[in-house]
Amino acid sequence: MQFYQAATICIDAVIGFAARYAILAEHMASEAMSLTRKKELLHIAEVCRQVPAGPARTFREALQSLWFVHIGLLQESFGYSYMPGELDQYLWPYYERDLKTGVLTRSHAKDLLRFLFVKMNSFAYLLSNNHSKYFLGFPMCQIITVGGTTAEGEDATNELSYICLEADAEIGMTQPETVVKVHPKMPEDFLIEACRVGKQCIGKLKFIGDEVATHKLVNCGYPEADARRYVLIGCHEPFVQGISHFWPGGHVSLAKCLEFALNDGKDRLTGRQIGVATGDPRGFSSMSQVIDALFVQVRYFFRHLLDADEVIFRTHAEHWPAPLQSSLIRGCIRKGVDCFAKGADYNFSFFSTGGMANVGDALAAIKKVVFEEQKITMGQLIDALDSNFADAPEILALLKSAPKFGNDDDYVDLIVKDLAKRWCEEVQQHRVWDDIIPQAAVAIITGNIPYGATIGATPDGRLAGEPLGEGGISPVQGRNTVGPTASIKSVAKIDHASMKSGSVFNMRFSPSALKNEESIKRFAALIKTYCQLGGFHIQFNIVDTNTLREAQEHPDDYRDLLVRVATYTSYFTELGRELQDNIIERVEFGDI
Repeated sequence: MQFYQAATICIDAVIGFAARYAILAEHMASEAMSLTRKKELLHIAEVCRQVPAGPARTFREALQSLWFVHIGLLQESFGYSYMPGELDQYLWPYYERDLKTGVLTRSHAKDLLRFLFVKMNSFAYLLSNNHSKYFLGFPMCQIITVGGTTAEGEDATNELSYICLEADAEIGMTQPETVVKVHPKMPEDFLIEACRVGKQCIGKLKFIGDEVATHKLVNCGYPEADARRYVLIGCHEPFVQGISHFWPGGHVSLAKCLEFALNDGKDRLTGRQIGVATGDPRGFSSMSQVIDALFVQVRYFFRHLLDADEVIFRTHAEHWPAPLQSSLIRGCIRKGVDCFAKGADYNFSFFSTGGMANVGDALAAIKKVVFEEQKITMGQLIDALDSNFADAPEILALLKSAPKFGNDDDYVDLIVKDLAKRWCEEVQQHRVWDDIIPQAAVAIITGNIPYGATIGATPDGRLAGEPLGEGGISPVQGRNTVGPTASIKSVAKIDHASMKSGSVFNMRFSPSALKNEESIKRFAALIKTYCQLGGFHIQFNIVDTNTLREAQEHPDDYRDLLVRVATYTSYFTELGRELQDNIIERVEFGDI
């Protein structure tokens, strides 16, 4: 009974919140000087008395109800990553009916969506100085998802899908985060329109391979009809609203684990014994020994992370329930159990790793330079790493010349593919809090900079303290030099369906690469090809290096310059210099 009482209190609070707006609007109407304004305010009052206390009758009421509930959810919990989801799908019946009855026009519907999107930019959540290093740029991740397929697998694109894109482009702000589902049956002109919006907004949209996302969720136990209704939660995690709950589980740095594997469990920068003693790497005589030592470290730290999460999840359930959020989840209502106490029908937690491209490049370099070509010994490699290559510039050059991920080279691409496979297998064999299923992800957000600061030199040619590769499965900045097609082919070789909580792939293009309709069509074809090859997530910055450098030097002239940071959009001038430089270091492709 306590759950239902708590849920009722929270629901009544949101209804009361709306009623106070109705009272205010009526008071303002009584003092309005013009008849037009008086009518507007009285209509506002009527809407606020109707929703969310009762069912929405019109498109406008549906939007207003959504907004009141959204505010309530943000206030109840941490405030991060509450997503309106499939706006174009659940608002469609209201839009269609209002058009037929003459209550609404297409233009007015877009105005209302623009008002909603502007309001989404009125929030920011506060983080500690340390935490903010991993989420620079005030991300809120209020995600809307457009397009996709119906429960029967048919194309779900409708006129509202286009209007959502247009409204987002016209306001040009960081929120909402807009996700476009890409699938074989989608209208070609919808994908092309999304590409136009992507160019206009520089880095606003994410594109998701709809078939692989659905496959991920079916593998998690969802019926296919439900799986097709997925949205993205957080940054990159596919999720079915209304029947699921999801816990962020934490992060294991694959690159730091490699450092421990190549230093007998010791931190190379401090000399402290932190990891497992896996033996003096100078004695390793094969790649299998290197990789085995790496995953001994991964397993060790991941199991410590699971132990910590066990405590966190149980404590959260006992001391920080979310009755309003739970009231929107079917399983919680049926069982009378809060979502943080596993009331939902589907309960998952995601665990991510970063530095995978660095580790892939590093293992490829060791394989080639040490074991195949035998140009150096393991002892010489370790000595070079210990000295940050200060005494071994020729070894640094050899390591940098080895194959690099992102250039359609199986030599290194298949190493990264195997790393992803082994990471997913390690994560998904465990359980948290008895039966919560961990899901693997490969994403690092902006953690590549602070993580890199704590890691010594690595065999891919990276110097101590330098940032790791960004994104998650993106090639390391500056290394995918063959071209955009080679980059997507490398990334698509990974089994994306096994990374059930997703991954992050960033690319950057010069605006001149999308200079006309023909080039925009090629851009759309590139996205579609990536998804057909099995890719899950891809996003872009469409901005040239000169513009970014100018914005660094003259920030007041570029306050509205949007960039895709990680899996969220921010204003470039609000980012720290190191993160700005990290974005600039991403390869800029001038053609498609």
